[in-house]
Amino acid sequence: MSVKLSELVYNTISDTHSEPSEVEMQTIANAVERVVGADIVLRKQIEQKMRNYSKHLVTDGEMLNCLILANYVQKQLVNV
Repeated sequence: MSVKLSELVYNTISDTHSEPSEVEMQTIANAVERVVGADIVLRKQIEQKMRNYSKHLVTDGEMLNCLILANYVQKQLVNV
């Protein structure tokens, strides 16, 4: 089964009542590590969330989860 990275990211950060699941964040980190260009795609998605947040189109909880995800992926890739 194939799932788009954008869907994984959306599902991971959209539940603003809790922090993102470590399993989901690890899945995204694995994709970024293994799929050519996935790092760029993820970066662009995070940048878009930030732009939307500055326009008040994204909730505080969703932005916080996005930053938690970005931090997690960055730490996983540094430890590789």
